[in-house]
Amino acid sequence: MKKVTILLLMIFQLPFVSQASEALTSEELIAAYPSISVDSDRAENKAVLCPFIRILERAGLFDSEHPENNSDIMVGLVNFTAKAKEFGCGILGCGSVATLVSAGQLTHPSDVYHGKAQIGHVNITNLHQARGVAHECGLTFSYGDTEVNDVTRSNTLEKLLAEADPQGRLNQNDIMKVKLAICAEQNVEISSAGEVEVGLIFKYLGGEDRGYVEYDDVVRLFNATMPKTKAINLL
Repeated sequence: MKKVTILLLMIFQLPFVSQASEALTSEELIAAYPSISVDSDRAENKAVLCPFIRILERAGLFDSEHPENNSDIMVGLVNFTAKAKEFGCGILGCGSVATLVSAGQLTHPSDVYHGKAQIGHVNITNLHQARGVAHECGLTFSYGDTEVNDVTRSNTLEKLLAEADPQGRLNQNDIMKVKLAICAEQNVEISSAGEVEVGLIFKYLGGEDRGYVEYDDVVRLFNATMPKTKAINLL
């Protein structure tokens, strides 16, 4: 079974270009959406496999599109793109990704039959069914999982901590080393989507701006809490 881990996951199937306009800072986003702070009492939605999208959901951005008696959260493409941009992913990147995910879900017979896919929408709680844009050997879920797995997430973070320097910093190669180790443990060959996932984490957490990311920020991202540092410009 294929999975999508990180929102922006497939952005990197396209040539990566940092957009010129500055994105909101972490402090500004936390002030606007307190539920993504470290002391928030709103639980993360583990059915949303991508950490970035899980932050958006935890911020309450899609509450109006979440029927009380339906666990599936269908988000309109226009709304999704606008909210993703607010959190640092521009229209070129996230708009394209959301369209690919939506199309991938529409080609899954089970999703269409059970009403889990709709034209012009992304089902953020069913990302693993997005054909062509999902992948295995996730950093926060195990092989075959359809929700975030606490044990897998903890094991990944332990591996990353072991790679961090004495100041708690990680470079992109450190993250890739852990990713490859997880793929090897699952006997899964890393896909191009899995490779770009590493680049996404590094860039979103300000790695391109500073040359490194903070281990503690990876912990925050994986737990759907806003990191202290994020990319200065829109992705």
